[in-house]
Amino acid sequence: MASGGRQSPEGATPSGLPVDVRWLRNRWHQLRITFALHSSDFRDRPAHDWDLLIVLDHDWPPCPVKVIPLSDILPETSDVQPTAWVSTEPTRTDLYGRMPWDR
Repeated sequence: MASGGRQSPEGATPSGLPVDVRWLRNRWHQLRITFALHSSDFRDRPAHDWDLLIVLDHDWPPCPVKVIPLSDILPETSDVQPTAWVSTEPTRTDLYGRMPWDR
């Protein structure tokens, strides 16, 4: 893993936290990643469309997709409230309306 032009030790994040990335080695270019504030927000989404879910708050342990809480990667986010991360910028739907693939 590279961070800021420096090599991190194998299996560690730039912050030094150990991360098991063996499952990722041969699949990183094929990964289908999605993001959510809470893992429970993923309940109504089709799990077979995603391989990895990155969340601010992992509040749904039986989530059918591998979940990485952002606080595991960035320890400084452990005390951030989800509303502090919500953008006030207009969304795609606000700008262009609903698309056929929107549910």
